[in-house]
Amino acid sequence: MTDLQLGSRIAQAREAAHLTQEELGKTLGVGKSVVSRIEAGQRPITATELEALAQRLHLPIEAFVLDEFYEHAYRAQDLNADRSAEAQWFRSFRIRYRAFVTEA
Repeated sequence: MTDLQLGSRIAQAREAAHLTQEELGKTLGVGKSVVSRIEAGQRPITATELEALAQRLHLPIEAFVLDEFYEHAYRAQDLNADRSAEAQWFRSFRIRYRAFVTEA
């Protein structure tokens, strides 16, 4: 999953909840332009922001990422050896997600 794909899921969930980018930005502690960049895949969402988003929309974090994470994790024998952009994103996500889990 790329930042663009995750951003698209975030936009769909925000729209389904009938929230504006400005309203979601207040929840995340960022401005409307940052939400727009996240949804466009131009800025990665932080673990803290993802947690706030999930809480605001009453969804588990996994609703945004888990199915894609498992699909690719099972396909790739060793993500650490795979140098594709997709595998790099997942390695980065795993690190951010583990940091988020240990903070909680």
